[in-house]
Amino acid sequence: GSLLQADAVILATGFEPRYEELVPRRFLSRGQAGKGVSRRHLTPLTDGNDRSSVDSALFFVGADHAVNGGMAMGMQGWSCGFRIAQALGYICASTPFSLEVLPERQRQVITMRRRRRIQWVAGLATSVVAALSFVLASRFPSRFPSRSLLRCQV
Repeated sequence: GSLLQADAVILATGFEPRYEELVPRRFLSRGQAGKGVSRRHLTPLTDGNDRSSVDSALFFVGADHAVNGGMAMGMQGWSCGFRIAQALGYICASTPFSLEVLPERQRQVITMRRRRRIQWVAGLATSVVAALSFVLASRFPSRFPSRSLLRCQV
């Protein structure tokens, strides 16, 4: 056992959630509908958009949208990343999320897949990576010049 100071922790639980091994019990509840897993599992108490209803600084990316799967997971990851970036102050709180603020590469991938009508199955890891990508792009706008539309006007 050792301690590590970190600004953020990102965990992907895999196919069967075991949040109770990672998160204090007060953040979890058993038997919640719409979480995409058996009601016997403990799942995060959230606001319906992956943000903890117990502590607003905590996000459970994909926890509220796992039941939809596929493309919804990736899109939800970008949306959640946007909300995380707003919570951290990297994006104005008044800026609304829309498809126009998605990183260009992700939009190209979505368009390409729609054209080819390819079935794409994504998992929680896709949402987490998408969320992290959005937060990083918002945090370091000089490395991502197209993100300038997200900066707050003062």
